[in-house]
Amino acid sequence: MAGRKFHSKSVDIWSLGCICFVLLYGTFPFFEEARDAGVTDLREKVILGRFVYPQDGEHKNAPISKDVKDLISRAMMVDASKRSRNSSLSHFLCLFTFC
Repeated sequence: MAGRKFHSKSVDIWSLGCICFVLLYGTFPFFEEARDAGVTDLREKVILGRFVYPQDGEHKNAPISKDVKDLISRAMMVDASKRSRNSSLSHFLCLFTFC
């Protein structure tokens, strides 16, 4: 990777949003076509930021709070500049990187 520019921390925040989604729901945010009938291409879903939370009862875990869903949604915003400017998301990243 020498000489190549690395991505900013906003990419890490997006990735952590995806990881948290998987940990909480046991499924990937962009993979299930049935949840988003309008967009079937995985790449297009990621680029557009199109994902849907499973309904309570569709997954094995307890209901997920609105605050947690909001944090994941903000972490997975398409506009990277909005992700990195959000102070709660920066704190979210620190929790996972132990800073």
